[in-house]
Amino acid sequence: MNLRLELDEWDRLSALAIFGERDVGHALSQIVDAEECFFLASSAGMLFGLRLRDGSRVALKALRPRPGLREGRDVQQALWARGFPCPRPILGPVKLGDGYAAVDQWVDGEQRDLHEPRRRRAAAELLAELVALAPRPKGLPRVLERTGLFPEPHHPRFDFGRPDGLWIDEVAARASSLPAASTEFVAGHSDWGARHFGWIDERIAIVYDWPDSVALDTEETIVGQASVVFPSTWDLPVEPKVATPEESEAFVAEYEEAVGRQLDRSRVAAAQTYLLAYCARCELSDLDGAEGNFQAALRERL
Repeated sequence: MNLRLELDEWDRLSALAIFGERDVGHALSQIVDAEECFFLASSAGMLFGLRLRDGSRVALKALRPRPGLREGRDVQQALWARGFPCPRPILGPVKLGDGYAAVDQWVDGEQRDLHEPRRRRAAAELLAELVALAPRPKGLPRVLERTGLFPEPHHPRFDFGRPDGLWIDEVAARASSLPAASTEFVAGHSDWGARHFGWIDERIAIVYDWPDSVALDTEETIVGQASVVFPSTWDLPVEPKVATPEESEAFVAEYEEAVGRQLDRSRVAAAQTYLLAYCARCELSDLDGAEGNFQAALRERL
C-alpha cells in the first residue's frame, strides 16, 4: 500500500529532482513503514513528517545527491551524543530514488520571532556551542559550495540567469574577492535561521535541518552568514525576514562573547554580503523582479 501525498507545484519540482518519475509515496514506503504523512515542506530537499504503523513519528528528509552527506550525518550523531539539541538520527543516508534519505526522530517545537534580543542572543550562543562540540571531518562541503560565482540554486524554481539580477552578481563578485583565509575551518550549520529552531517556552529545544546543512568553513563565514538569516522564517508574520545591520552586529558580538575571541570583521562582512546576494537572487525569482527584504538589505550595504 502506497503512502498518499498531496504535492503542490514546488513540491513536484523538488520531487522530480530527487525521485525522478518514481511515485513518491511508493518510494518512501520502501524506506519506512508509514501510514500517514502529517507534515511536508520542500526547499533544498523534502521533509516528510511521517506516522509509522507502530504509532511512532519520524522525520524523513529526502535529499538531492551532494558531497558530504555521510560526514554531515556523523557530525549530527556526535552532536546528539554530546547533548546538543538536534534530533536523534535513526537511519541513513540511504539511497532513495535519484537521491538519498535520512530518517530522524520527530521532535515538536514552536517557532519564535528572533528579532527579540534575548532570542537572538540564545541563537548566537547556541551556534557557539555547536562550533565547540562538532567534529570536523574533511569530507564536509564548504558553505554554499560552488565552482562559479554562485552554487547551483537550492530549488529548481530559482533562475539565476535573470538579467535584472546582474547588479546582484556584481556585489557578490566583490564580496567573494578576498584572498583565501589561512584560519582553521570549523563545522557549522549553514542555514541557521528561525524556521529551523524549535522552542519550548523561551528555550531553543531543538535545531532542525540535518544532515545537508552541516558545512566546514571559516568561523567568519559560518557566523557571518548566520548573523544575516537568523530571523528568517516564512511560517510566522515576521518582518523583515533578514536581520538589520544593527541586529547582525549584535549577533556577531554575542557569538564573540560566548567563545571569548574576536573574529576578522572584514571576512564576516564579506560573508554577510555574499549570502545576501545569493538570497537576493532567489528572491528575484520568487517575486518576479519585484524587490523584497533581501534585495533591500543588499542595497543597504552598497
